[in-house]
Amino acid sequence: DADDLAERFRAQCEALESVPDVQGWCWTELADVQQEVNGLLRADRTPKIPVDRLRAVIDTLPWSRTDPSARANLRP
Repeated sequence: DADDLAERFRAQCEALESVPDVQGWCWTELADVQQEVNGLLRADRTPKIPVDRLRAVIDTLPWSRTDPSARANLRP
């Protein structure tokens, strides 16, 4: 359900953010396809959870609180 997905998304984001050597990450499966159901969207591209809830999770991450101009200067 939506609450479970939001919690799992938050936990995964926080786990990635807690590793000092991780310089970046991306969610590679935006939408579900055939047998893959790890997307944030259903196969018909409707959100599994409200987009504002995803944004709320992302806004709690440390890098999201960094000044955007500072993020632009991070080395690759």
